[in-house]
Amino acid sequence: MLTKWYIGVNAKSKGFFTGFNNDKWTYNMEGYKGNDPKPSFTAQGALATSYDTKEDALKAVDHYITEDTKAIENMKVQIKLLEDSESRWSSMSLSEQINVCVDTHIRPDLNIVGNMFQNYLYLYPSKSVSDYKPNEVSSIVAVGTNGQIPARLKICKNDVLGYTNRIQWIKDKIKVREQEIELKFKDSERRSIKWNIRGDNDTAHSYCNCCGGAVPSIPQLNIGSGWGKSRCLICAICMGKLAEEAKIQLGKVSDDIMDNYTADRFLRDMG
Repeated sequence: MLTKWYIGVNAKSKGFFTGFNNDKWTYNMEGYKGNDPKPSFTAQGALATSYDTKEDALKAVDHYITEDTKAIENMKVQIKLLEDSESRWSSMSLSEQINVCVDTHIRPDLNIVGNMFQNYLYLYPSKSVSDYKPNEVSSIVAVGTNGQIPARLKICKNDVLGYTNRIQWIKDKIKVREQEIELKFKDSERRSIKWNIRGDNDTAHSYCNCCGGAVPSIPQLNIGSGWGKSRCLICAICMGKLAEEAKIQLGKVSDDIMDNYTADRFLRDMG
């Protein structure tokens, strides 16, 4: 029996943990609702990330916590900068205001006359202050009075809460366990494989996908059917080179996996 280590949760019926669906929290008009986190699972071990040792799996779990901790620290830096800047925005230079917007990911509102859509001004630290147009300057200055700073502050604080709750969820729910590996075969995903001889008048669709050659009368391995990207053609010459490389790569596969693979394939072919 060949086993590996996987990341899961207390309830084994959930399957295998594969990460989080996204890094955004759920909001309503009042702000953060607390609907976090949104973990992702798979019931198939063949689709889950496996680890050779328990230590490797635990390191992967710690990585989630480390990255979320970094995100919290980043949000706290932004919160402090926003709170310090809000009260003194009008006395700050345009260059300082631009830097605050860049560092806190604020995009100043930019209303263009005659345009029915709301536009946003993208700021770049490398851009000279003197290169900003008058309407762009006014949109940057207006950040201090149009509510964009409080809105960004709210988002940052929500994210701190969200990441904090997600870290706690990982600590409370995540479990590392050893399980037998699963080899997955799906008949529906098989593609037809056959050899054919390239004719003298075959079209550009019959060029070898490896070397790009169009050599008449050469055997070609035809994988799939149809035209274009729906199939793959490899000439016998390229196939010979790939076979040599495949032997090298095959030598890297453990004997346990090869034994399991051979046994599973034999049983499926018998069926």
